Amino acid sequence: QQFPELKTSTFPTKPQNIHIEKDMKKFLFSIATVLMCAGLPILTSCGNNKTATEQTDGTDDAVAEGRERVQKTLEQFSSQLPQPMGAGISLTGLAIEGDYVVYTIEIADADTFNAIEINEEAKQMGLQNIGAQGKTFIDANLGAKFKYTNKDSKESKEFSITPEELEANYNANTK
Repeated sequence: QQFPELKTSTFPTKPQNIHIEKDMKKFLFSIATVLMCAGLPILTSCGNNKTATEQTDGTDDAVAEGRERVQKTLEQFSSQLPQPMGAGISLTGLAIEGDYVVYTIEIADADTFNAIEINEEAKQMGLQNIGAQGKTFIDANLGAKFKYTNKDSKESKEFSITPEELEANYNANTK
């Protein structure tokens, strides 16, 4: 009886690599949106006791109050950074830059970092995960930017969800 030929390579074939890369992308973008969503209940409980309608009247004062609440919460979270998230991934930065809350996420493994592909699919996955929970960012007229870094790489990879995209997504998920 003949035995099957043993393969000496333990590396996945190309189709398996594609599957692994897609799973890793889903994992990384899920982490990004979980980060955003995890802070939202806290953000909505901070500050004054105005109703959601009063907070979103669109005035400059309402937006300024919303941003102030977000800024205070980010300052509280930032004092606890870096936050390990598992699988060699850490949240290393939180800040408001312009009209965005920027989440800086460091990925320790260079191969994982290099496998990240930022595209429209990633943004849609992020919006789908956020769903109707983006209300706090809408109140402050803020979007979300997710910036992925790797200590061995000189570049970063990022994707953004604009305030308008968050609002459209929120409206579509609350009907």
